[in-house]
Amino acid sequence: MKKLSSFAVVGVATTAKQVIGPNPRRTALLLSAPATATAVSYAPKTLASLAEGISLGKGASPLDLTLAQHGSIVQDAWWAIAQAQDKISVIEVGTEA
Repeated sequence: MKKLSSFAVVGVATTAKQVIGPNPRRTALLLSAPATATAVSYAPKTLASLAEGISLGKGASPLDLTLAQHGSIVQDAWWAIAQAQDKISVIEVGTEA
């Protein structure tokens, strides 16, 4: 099976935003720490505040999720909310249909 990957830079802010949609062929997902904001939180659901989800601080290692290690949650849509307006990087790896 051929592996496919994509890269995107996505703007985030103080209100929750979907940063990647669901994909049943996704096998890995990498979500970066914020470039300039103090923190960004990620979750496979909409977020009301930074206190929810998985929080990464500026300069932290990216959130690296794989289907093999984390199960089907990797294939869900993922949302982000940031301490301030910023940009994050999203890398998606999947398989060809």
